[in-house]
Amino acid sequence: MNTARLTPNRLTTRVALASLVLAVASLSGCAATSETRLSWDSLGGTTAQDSSAYLSCVDGRLTPGTATFVSDTGATRQLLTGSADPLLASGIVQVTPIDGGNHFSAYQRSAWQDKGELLDAAYQCAQHS
Repeated sequence: MNTARLTPNRLTTRVALASLVLAVASLSGCAATSETRLSWDSLGGTTAQDSSAYLSCVDGRLTPGTATFVSDTGATRQLLTGSADPLLASGIVQVTPIDGGNHFSAYQRSAWQDKGELLDAAYQCAQHS
């Protein structure tokens, strides 16, 4: 029988390598790093709907009970989720008039937590224009 036997040095090396691979694999699966939690995902496009109808559509597609706030800054209207303060809001959808319709920009902090619900609502409502 020609069975290869591991020498103590080879065995130690394999155990150390296996431990290192396991440690790296477990760390790479963590999506909840502080950088990820603080990141913003975004989406932009155009819609033929007026800003009120578009933002109403977005609001209607969010989970019932989601705190939403609408504000106007010049010609731009925005829907904020979570807080009326743009710096604290968990999401923002801005609508600005352009020739022939409106441009929208949607930003969502920590979109991975709810699978991008606000971004999905912004996209779906733009498709129904």
